[in-house]
Amino acid sequence: MRLTALAAMFALVLWGAPALGQDCVSPDSDGDTVNDCEDNCINVPNASQDDSDGDSCGNVCDADFDQNSAVAFSDMTHFQANVGTTNANFDLTEPIGDLVTMEDFNVFQAAYLSAPGPSGTTTGTVACP
Repeated sequence: MRLTALAAMFALVLWGAPALGQDCVSPDSDGDTVNDCEDNCINVPNASQDDSDGDSCGNVCDADFDQNSAVAFSDMTHFQANVGTTNANFDLTEPIGDLVTMEDFNVFQAAYLSAPGPSGTTTGTVACP
């Protein structure tokens, strides 16, 4: 019995105790049925949670195409080269994967000179604050 308790305590020290309160029970600020702590774009509804470039920041709030944590002129160059294509990385409106159009440009323009996100899945990181 003592050996089992000792082994359990050793395991807690070695691997850590399960974190309390880690269940996602946060609000859904944008109303897309995904709680904020699991939502890759907290302020814009995106139930599909598309993230074409894999940086944990959803397409609908990620116009940072060069991954430098800011939407700037260099991103504009990338975006312009992809207008009229079906390149999902530059599609900022749902459904993701259709043509990159002026609607996507309007989202890009609104995000210009700001950071991507925010994302509940990367809170506090450089990828998508």
